[in-house]
Amino acid sequence: ETDGHPTAEDLEALRKIEDQRKGDLGKLLSGSELAEFELRTSPTADQLRADLIGFNPSESEFRQIYELQNAVAEKFAFADANDADVQAKKAAAQSEIQEELKQQLGDARYAEYERAQNPDYRNACVFAEVYELPTSTAQAIFDIQQVAEAEKQNLMRNSAVAESARLEALQAIQSETEKALRATMGANVFAKYSQGTGKWVQNLGSAN
Repeated sequence: ETDGHPTAEDLEALRKIEDQRKGDLGKLLSGSELAEFELRTSPTADQLRADLIGFNPSESEFRQIYELQNAVAEKFAFADANDADVQAKKAAAQSEIQEELKQQLGDARYAEYERAQNPDYRNACVFAEVYELPTSTAQAIFDIQQVAEAEKQNLMRNSAVAESARLEALQAIQSETEKALRATMGANVFAKYSQGTGKWVQNLGSAN
């Protein structure tokens, strides 16, 4: 390694190890069996399952997304991630994936896929699942957060507002947000939410 980054020799050694792994599996599994094995166990598949929380893809949709993402992952698996040219090519490949997915999923479903890429939405979905809340509640939590944080950002960018007035307005945003969330999930669940996933609410009332 150089400065903590793998050298070309390191990457080549890793590629050979991966080729050996696939070769060994290929002796035990048919081509379709190997593809199915990778679909269920590969790092790309595991990452997708985490990234698609809240999207709830059908088996067909998951396979479509996996095949596109896995092709890019394999192409750049042993490329130098710190190389600017590699980064640019990978970004371009990801853009192509998004266009392909839009065609395959359709506008409505793609919009849901895009929403699921937002960590705040995924957090809301996980919280709703843990506390057995309806899926609509996760969407409501996300919408409330988006509106509240946008209001705060607009207020913080407005240099014409006096500091004292800004702080008062921020505290009002926090108060209204807390009220909306309590109405959405109930006071008891909100108390748990505000201590964990919902700590962002506490930051609304400050100028930080």
